[in-house]
Amino acid sequence: MNILMLAALPATARPTFASTTTDDPDLTRVGLTSVDAARIGEALAAARTDGTRRLYNVVWGQWQRWCAERGVTAVPADPLAVCAYLTERAEAGRATGTLDMACTVIRRCSGSPPCRRSS
Repeated sequence: MNILMLAALPATARPTFASTTTDDPDLTRVGLTSVDAARIGEALAAARTDGTRRLYNVVWGQWQRWCAERGVTAVPADPLAVCAYLTERAEAGRATGTLDMACTVIRRCSGSPPCRRSS
């Protein structure tokens, strides 16, 4: 997970590092410095409204609690765990929009592959 992906995570999901210097091969490969990445990360974080960030934090917290209760890791999100989580929430009567939001937040915050809806 590079610094740009970290910027997309809710604050509660961001790992802490002992050092602030990173030599991310993805960044150096394209000629970016950690300063460039930090500026891009700040722009990405600013692109979301406060309401969106609060919603993501709530949804992410629900996912983290569900994972902790079952002893599975939230990041990276295992596709089978995401499927089980969404199925459990659907069986509990959650609306399709709520499930879509959960899928979006988990995907964006954990680097998971996109959720796919069957036709």
